[in-house]
Amino acid sequence: MTVPGAVFTVERAGADPRPALERLVGDDALGQLLLRGGAMAELATESGDVKLDWVDQLARARPADLEHVASLAASLVDAGVERLVWSGMGGSVQTVACLATLGWLSAPGLEIVPLDSTDPRVLARLAADLGRDALRRTGIVAVSMGMTSEEPIAHLRWFDSVADAMGVSDRSRRQLVMTLPGSYLDDYAIAHGIRSVPLQLDGENHVAGRMSAPATRVFLLPAALALGSSDALAEVVARWREATGLRHDLSRDERDDLSRCDPFVALASWLGAQLAEGRDMVLVDTDETTAAFVPWIEQVVEESLCKAGKGLLVFADQTLEGDATPERLVRLRLRARAAGEPLSTTGSWAGPATSPPGIPSATLDLEIDTADPVARLAGAARLFTGWSLTVAAVGYLAGLVFAGQPGVESYKRYARELRDAPGPLPFPTADLVPLTTGGDPAATAVGVLWLGALDPGLREDAVRAAGTLAALRSLPPAATGSSVVSTSPASAASTQIAAVVSALRDAKSLAYLDLTVNGDPVGAGWDGLRGAMRRLAGTIVGVPLKIRSGPRDYHSTEQSQVDGPPDLLSLRVAVRRLPTVPVGEYDDRFFQAQSLGTVLAMRDAGRPVLLAVLDDDDAAGALASALDDAGDLLGRLR
Repeated sequence: MTVPGAVFTVERAGADPRPALERLVGDDALGQLLLRGGAMAELATESGDVKLDWVDQLARARPADLEHVASLAASLVDAGVERLVWSGMGGSVQTVACLATLGWLSAPGLEIVPLDSTDPRVLARLAADLGRDALRRTGIVAVSMGMTSEEPIAHLRWFDSVADAMGVSDRSRRQLVMTLPGSYLDDYAIAHGIRSVPLQLDGENHVAGRMSAPATRVFLLPAALALGSSDALAEVVARWREATGLRHDLSRDERDDLSRCDPFVALASWLGAQLAEGRDMVLVDTDETTAAFVPWIEQVVEESLCKAGKGLLVFADQTLEGDATPERLVRLRLRARAAGEPLSTTGSWAGPATSPPGIPSATLDLEIDTADPVARLAGAARLFTGWSLTVAAVGYLAGLVFAGQPGVESYKRYARELRDAPGPLPFPTADLVPLTTGGDPAATAVGVLWLGALDPGLREDAVRAAGTLAALRSLPPAATGSSVVSTSPASAASTQIAAVVSALRDAKSLAYLDLTVNGDPVGAGWDGLRGAMRRLAGTIVGVPLKIRSGPRDYHSTEQSQVDGPPDLLSLRVAVRRLPTVPVGEYDDRFFQAQSLGTVLAMRDAGRPVLLAVLDDDDAAGALASALDDAGDLLGRLR
């Protein structure tokens, strides 16, 4: 089988990447990574620990290490596990989520289910299939690569409560913990007698969570479960070694040669050169295979590089119209190709996204035989390592610390304080605009929009913009020179949303929009909400859009929202009345506290944020209508 490879091709260069590449080679940046020294080590240090074991951990793996992983996988299968719930947040589960989306973890008689939400709606959907017999065939792996992550503990507690309710006591063989010594999750495992194994093969703890694949059991254990043998797992690692060429004992000449030919180093040189000229927003076009990897790429890039108002932002499959401006944009085409398939060439891409013409663009082709289980997992391992290498090299070029995520500490503190405080959660009671089912003030209120997190200057600008928009409502479209006719009922909330967008746009402080829903609700109303936000961002305003889910994305891309490149507007959405989980014991207070905590942290960081608090899931349609109406209003301003 052909070794998985990759090819990077620049189509429209923008800033010349060659000086950046020569700097990486001249400074022996790869050697600094492999030897854990120099500026690379400083940029990779978190709390005094150098987080660089992801670079060559697989190169150091011994046959006995891989046999142990395969044995661990076999023990779960032998315990009767047919459905394995993989519990975690961020990098602890993102790898499994993208591989499961592709179907690359499927094996006869075994299903791996990622669980990266504490939304009671998600647990309720999972509980629907957890009868007594099903529970006896269900296992759970809880993973934490951070010291204070609590969501996997909530999952374990709920799982235990379901088992107790069902009278299933023989569950210990189907439970497993992978975490750091002394973490909250480690303490819980010890107290409850749950089997625990190290994350790294060598028992050390020097890998950042977002870089856990393929260096740790976060990748290797699900791969072993899918492949079913230590020999197949060893073949994945062997192909990774051949494709990456990474070894701790490379000579300087070998490191220089590898740096000059590695496509991910070339990608880093190109991105670093664009970033130096202010192009910090990467539009990623994907194909059917690579689309599943984008959430993983997004978290490793943004959580690592978005610090102190700088960094790189990743946006997948965007369609930009309206007033789109190209000054901060680059475009990267990312695709998988079968062995022997011709490389993409300039002008040959036919992806779904559109973007302003003339922006710097490049293509990264990854060779993956998606039909062969070993080859596709080896290709995935190549991609994971490659993007981690790209992040480290961009961080080196830009002087950005790529360890840690300091921007989210404020949100975590708020969330715990709100959860532990007496009384009900303090949802806002002032600076509220009603969200109604129609434009009539007497219409039914189904939620509120909180403006209290906006800074005073923006509030004043928005008030002036709201006056202009109110005047536009009374004029026919022809009088404004616009062909836009509102298709949704006007509301106070829509006027305020449009006013804030208008004020930021007039101040040239709106580079992208964000929609963050606390949880993972499903239904037509929520689909409509996402569609309305896409229209507002891409069609009306002409800026990229992020659509995120909490608490999943609070553990990764929240770093970019709070501490990364500026000029965003985030709309956060929480639901007051959530369904109860039908089986087991579960308290959603921390889940709700997290949504409030993130808004307060955004406010403290001076990032424009609106909070929509909906009465229930049925109100999502009303918020979608408000966004549609806000878009219509803004369209009339053109």
